[in-house]
Amino acid sequence: MPYVTVVFDPKKIPQKIVDKFKPWLQKEVAFAFGMDEMRVDPSSTEVDITTSKDEIFVTQQKVHPTDVNASPFEVYIQAGKPKGRDGDKLVQFLGVGISDTGWIPKQYLGDGQSCIFLVFHEHNGFAFLPRLDN
Repeated sequence: MPYVTVVFDPKKIPQKIVDKFKPWLQKEVAFAFGMDEMRVDPSSTEVDITTSKDEIFVTQQKVHPTDVNASPFEVYIQAGKPKGRDGDKLVQFLGVGISDTGWIPKQYLGDGQSCIFLVFHEHNGFAFLPRLDN
């Protein structure tokens, strides 16, 4: 279950833009994670990499006034096993998609500005919190 966190500087990127990005990112991350073209070896389709948008959790975090050199807009994606996916292909695809929306002002795009991170955790643990009915 990939977790996506949008970190933004509200002085540069308005909340209404982040509100547009959150559902877009849920759909786009699910789409990208399921694409055969995003595999290290696109011809290797032994492992099912289909990802439903319902599996993608998207949250936001505003930068704090005391943060130092914070980016205008950052996307952090944390996921489980890569299942043969190529992280570089994924961040390139999603980065182009984010820029292509036109929602982020051009002065906040490019080197040293907004960015995207993708971290696969090979040996992570995950569980939903149980409901304890006494």
